[in-house]
Amino acid sequence: MESDKRTLIDIALSYIPEESATAKAILKALECYDKHTDFREARIQIHNTAPGTFGIQSGTLSEIPVEGNEGMETGAPGFDAPENVAFTIAGWLYGGEDFGRSLCMAVACGEDTDCTCATLGAVLGIIAGASGLPEEWTAPLDDKIATLCIDKTSGGIWVPSTVTELTERVMKAAPGFLGQDICDIFAEGGMTIECKEGKALYCSRTTDYLPKINGNGKDEALPIRELCSLSPYVVRYSFPAFNLMVDYENSVFFKAGEERKVKVTVTNSHTMRQQQWARITVYMPSGVELKNGRAFTLPLNNLYGSKAEAEIVFNADMFDGGRLEFIIEVSLEGRHSSGAVKVTLMREA
Repeated sequence: MESDKRTLIDIALSYIPEESATAKAILKALECYDKHTDFREARIQIHNTAPGTFGIQSGTLSEIPVEGNEGMETGAPGFDAPENVAFTIAGWLYGGEDFGRSLCMAVACGEDTDCTCATLGAVLGIIAGASGLPEEWTAPLDDKIATLCIDKTSGGIWVPSTVTELTERVMKAAPGFLGQDICDIFAEGGMTIECKEGKALYCSRTTDYLPKINGNGKDEALPIRELCSLSPYVVRYSFPAFNLMVDYENSVFFKAGEERKVKVTVTNSHTMRQQQWARITVYMPSGVELKNGRAFTLPLNNLYGSKAEAEIVFNADMFDGGRLEFIIEVSLEGRHSSGAVKVTLMREA
């Protein structure tokens, strides 16, 4: 358990890739606050660190008011989350310990204001508890959920009518996503949830272990920070004896006249904790030429951080379909363990 503001932000940053725009924007918010930067100037600096476009999506560029937006850069369409996360942090920092002031300062940053305000309010509510929230903010709501953002007309989903019902619904769902190692629904006296403290709250780093050291007893699961660093074009699969990642290398398209590459990475799941040989076999449709072979046999040991990697290079000049599908099969030599996945690429005009 932890309730200190700066410690919580530091813990959160340990889960976010350092090179990401989200981390940079949050660090800019911290820097502005520590340097006593005026809040209006801090808003500009945070925005320009990871400029979004949420606040201008309903109008034209010529309609953007000049006053109050001097020095604000125009970002790429759809790139909105990083600065809004940082605006939430800025509101929390600049608002001091005042619940209402914190929410109002987060909203004053503009952009995706309903989300920044709701996120910050939720964080402050978790820390303070329902009884710790100012009555001037809770009394007008009277525990009711009244919003145009929820479809209550379709009848296809139960929408809670009060905050209390919503909270109870979340608590009922908690065991499903926390898992039995953290949440014990059969505990004497009622459900219990394991809560960590201190260093255990921080995201672990793969650099804590010497690469290629003995892998026994070490968790091979990707830490959240590294998981978030993966390209959106990487697809992960889990099999009993190994894990598989297929990297589409920044595109789901193939083009006539160009070589295409797909990268395959196999890691030992340590179920058997033994040295293995991984065989990677590619099954392509007719008309596709594999440039570097259709099968690879690679060592897959149980040392920490070890993996078997192969790059599949092919040319689809003679393939006339608009949708290219092929199979990648991974098997462990001398064992029954195997798994196959389908890769799908679309033709680019």
